Amino acid sequence: MFQLSNFDWSNNNILYKNRKPSRAHFYPYGDENSALEFDSKLSDRIVDLNGEWDFKWFNSPLKVTNDELNNPSYDEYSKIKVPLNWQYDGYGKFIYTDLWYPFPVDPPNIPSLDNETGIYRRKIMVENHMLDNLSIRFEGVESAFHLYINGQKVGYSQGSRMPSEFDITTYVHEGENDLYVVVYQYSDGTYLEDQDMWWLGGIIRDVYLIIRKKSYISNINLDTDFDIEKSTGILNIKSKIVGENTKLDINIYENDRLIKSIKDAEQNFKMYIDNVKAWNAEEPFLYTVIANLKTAEGITIESIPQKIGFRSLAIIDGNLLLNGTKILMKGVNRHEYSPLNGRAVTYEQTLRELKLIKDNGMNAIRTSHYPNNPFFYDICDEFGIYVIDEADLETHGFEIIKQDTRLCNDEKWLPSYIDRIERVVERDRNHTCVILWSLGNESSYGNNFKKMYEWCKKNEPIRPVHYEGDFKNESIDVSSTMYSSVGSLYELDTQLSPKRPHILCEFAHAMGNGPGSLKEYYTLVEKSNRVQGIFVWEFKDQGVYQKDNKGNERYYFGGEFGEKFHNGNFCMDGLLMADSTPTPGFYEYAKVIENVHVVDFSWDKQYIKVKNRWDFLNLDSFDLVCTIIENDKEMKTKTIKMPVANPHETVYIKIDDDLYISDNEDDVWLDVQFVLNKDLVWAEKGWKAGSERLLINNYRPKKISNLKPAEIIEKENVLSISGKGFNFDISLIDGRIYNYTVNDKLIIDKGPELNFYRAFTDNDIENKKEWNEKHIHSMIMSVYNVNQNSDGDLLELVLKGKFAPKALEWSSFVTITYKVSYDGNININYDGFFSGDKPGHLPKLGSQMKISKEFINILYHGKGPGECYCDSKSNAKDGIYSLTFEEMEFGYLSPQENGNRTDVKWAVLTNDNEEGFAVGTDKSMDFSVRDVEDDNLIKEKYHCDLNREDYLLVNCDMRNSGLGSQSCGPDRMNQYKVFTIPFNWNLSIVPIKNNVSKIAIGREAIDYVNTVIN
Repeated sequence: MFQLSNFDWSNNNILYKNRKPSRAHFYPYGDENSALEFDSKLSDRIVDLNGEWDFKWFNSPLKVTNDELNNPSYDEYSKIKVPLNWQYDGYGKFIYTDLWYPFPVDPPNIPSLDNETGIYRRKIMVENHMLDNLSIRFEGVESAFHLYINGQKVGYSQGSRMPSEFDITTYVHEGENDLYVVVYQYSDGTYLEDQDMWWLGGIIRDVYLIIRKKSYISNINLDTDFDIEKSTGILNIKSKIVGENTKLDINIYENDRLIKSIKDAEQNFKMYIDNVKAWNAEEPFLYTVIANLKTAEGITIESIPQKIGFRSLAIIDGNLLLNGTKILMKGVNRHEYSPLNGRAVTYEQTLRELKLIKDNGMNAIRTSHYPNNPFFYDICDEFGIYVIDEADLETHGFEIIKQDTRLCNDEKWLPSYIDRIERVVERDRNHTCVILWSLGNESSYGNNFKKMYEWCKKNEPIRPVHYEGDFKNESIDVSSTMYSSVGSLYELDTQLSPKRPHILCEFAHAMGNGPGSLKEYYTLVEKSNRVQGIFVWEFKDQGVYQKDNKGNERYYFGGEFGEKFHNGNFCMDGLLMADSTPTPGFYEYAKVIENVHVVDFSWDKQYIKVKNRWDFLNLDSFDLVCTIIENDKEMKTKTIKMPVANPHETVYIKIDDDLYISDNEDDVWLDVQFVLNKDLVWAEKGWKAGSERLLINNYRPKKISNLKPAEIIEKENVLSISGKGFNFDISLIDGRIYNYTVNDKLIIDKGPELNFYRAFTDNDIENKKEWNEKHIHSMIMSVYNVNQNSDGDLLELVLKGKFAPKALEWSSFVTITYKVSYDGNININYDGFFSGDKPGHLPKLGSQMKISKEFINILYHGKGPGECYCDSKSNAKDGIYSLTFEEMEFGYLSPQENGNRTDVKWAVLTNDNEEGFAVGTDKSMDFSVRDVEDDNLIKEKYHCDLNREDYLLVNCDMRNSGLGSQSCGPDRMNQYKVFTIPFNWNLSIVPIKNNVSKIAIGREAIDYVNTVIN
């Protein structure tokens, strides 16, 4: 009778059938010369099976009958690319969840309904010389599969992101053979694979045949160490050889030079190599090991190549030391993901992404939350990227049903847990880049984790073990937390025991516009006694690329495929958008963690104080390139040779006297860049390791003389203001300027209106609840009374009233004072305080005006040129920038608040005829211009659906609140909140005059503020 447990895919007692033992990842070659190329395409022992396969999809494994397997109707099959998740070729369903399992939680049982299943078929040609010893290897199949050859069941395996290898020698014959694979999207192993990502199925990594002789190297482990005092490399070789009358030769190469050769070596032995160059993330020097298996007569049977680096790992006095040096991992969590192919990523994509990571100062990756493609580790070895290699294990969904320890304390599941760590360790142990093993992610803690830890210590004791879910630190060597606040990190760092290195395996949730306060985190971590790693969550958005019926390109997230439950756009939480565009948050992180950093500067004393943040490199590998910026122009550039500065040292660099002589009153800066003066393995000469813009001189606002007041006429509900070539109205209903016209040209449709509201960011997830409850989106201004004053120089109008939300009683009592000159200059002063049951803090406090869309050109003095906020502006440089309003925007794929520029002193908005106006303030402001209403940014799900207005909205804010990372982490820090406390600030508006430059008009705007308030 029917028993669900009779199916391998629903029985946790069956993890595999006929699968070969785990081994290190390598490709065999026919001779040493071929092996030295490290290109499996050149190996006569590898047959690539990637490419086009026949495919048939089913919604249940029970529909895959014996007749279907043995007598297929090929007319019912279509073609599919391997590797690929089949959902990306139009089969099955897309489902995205963060925690929830997509089926009833009843381990180990897996429902047969909606367990998508695919049959992959292809022919393989077997030649006579392949019949001695032939295997097939799958680097990753999601999540389980049966293998059949010529109608015979070869074996079974599960575990989505781990390799499975089968000996198929006895199943094949010379000539054409029928190969087919039945893949199940869900299996009992899926209970251990509840990572925050799309639920997908298919063959997702390389598939290939391995041709061996009857005698062969079945495995080789290369454990390296480094004697710091003697500069000696230590190589411990453990090999397993099948067959008799063979001998093993080991050759070691430094670049192309043979430096050591061991003839007729033992299978297990230790060797020492003098004067080696140690491997680290900054100087990742690799050596080549070739293991040659030969006959007794010396004829090569096969050659196995491996790249190794010599480095020592130790935890001493609570610090993780690499080659005796305390290191800091500046890292990122990275899913393997392509919006076109799912988790079937290519070598080329991986190379691009890792190059981008390395080029921007990051030196570590946590493989969240599963082992990556084998070629990922090859690149990390070469580039110098520290890897936390994580087992394919997460049971987060049990937290929802309050049974988070159900599996990890169940002895029946222990083999599954051990299988998860054993396969990643045995596969990746030869990779120098791997410096920590991770037992998994968000799966609570129980005895099964303890056994995993014990297995690691017994079988591969070199690397420390990490697991964040072990809150009591019972079975780890490196402790870990997620999304800790800066304050809690400081408390952790002051604890005297236990002495153990600590990392933030996840922090700074990079969802949408954010994260904020990266600078505060890094400032603490750089000086920390314990914290040795920070890993942003995460590298890249996981959007699904499709074109809609209008041809618009979209990157879909959860809920867009008819799922009954999902986690929406929570998968769009990367430093890169799904189309691989780096966000402002990416560049902010790169700036904050830069390896050569200016800590002090004095133009008068002619020095720059620089810190070498590298752990191993000296600064004499870099030149200092200095450029004088005057206003918006580069004036002079000079290159200065950097002094020798050891890692973590601080040095003073003298600036040449002749670099800048001018004594004018313009804005002048010194741009400095620290530029690599030679090629490194991972970077070319000219690569930038750090930069800074340093202030030499700021324009000082002046007092405008010979002012006289504008004229005023009171009409019904308005005050009509006019003067030399201008006129506008002030409404007595809302106190706002209307129809500001200069020389018969309408410049401003609606003048500044007090504004506390902006579109929410993904990181406003908690704050927006209160802001909506407080009806901040419905605020209106009511004028209670108006008074006119005149001091002889300016027309002064004082409006008193209340700015309050609809339906509620809290409010802000506001006094708005206009001071208007005869030539059209306006200063607006907002003075207010709050009363009633007010919100604790606001999205922003400022103003918004409406102007014609013809005023597309913007010149401003402030932080830029890219988007920045008060808690995310390290990468923004103070300067004078020219942009269009389109360039002010940053188009997050999920619409939200964007495009802000902070620390803005003045801005000029013009049309193509150079007509327009300037705004300025006495301190600085947050500034943005867009053609989308805030409500529309909130309403729409996708950037391509935004309603583009035929006008522009200009936001001039006393303060726009910071970003934080509240989407999964701490809110913005208190110093970056806009609290509901008394406020007073000024905004000036100055029309463009004939024959006056934009910069001069911008400065006149701050001159006018200075004149009014002084």
